[in-house]
Amino acid sequence: MNILLILNHKPYDGTDVIWNSLRLVSTLSASGNDVRLFVMNDAVDIVREGIEPPDGFFDLKKMTKDIIADGITVRACGTCLERTGSNPGEMAYEGVVVSDLKDLSNWIAEAERVLTF
Repeated sequence: MNILLILNHKPYDGTDVIWNSLRLVSTLSASGNDVRLFVMNDAVDIVREGIEPPDGFFDLKKMTKDIIADGITVRACGTCLERTGSNPGEMAYEGVVVSDLKDLSNWIAEAERVLTF
């Protein structure tokens, strides 16, 4: 099954929303699904260079890099990256495709299921 997860939620806000969504991505992929991940709004902090987890929090950036290493495509909204303080050309670490809403809309049209967090 083709499943798209869209992350909007701010990481490291005292909840486990993003942590659980990344765990779900891995679980769905391990179950044989074709999983894609699109990160936007404040969730882009998990793909930005220079953002480190506060003490006592899961390392969401490492989890995302592990997802990429497992072959899952991760795209991030370029406008959201700029809005949150990333510099063009240095917005996201290797393996993350800086993208736009046109790509997201295509992924939504192709997906059999769309989940948002």
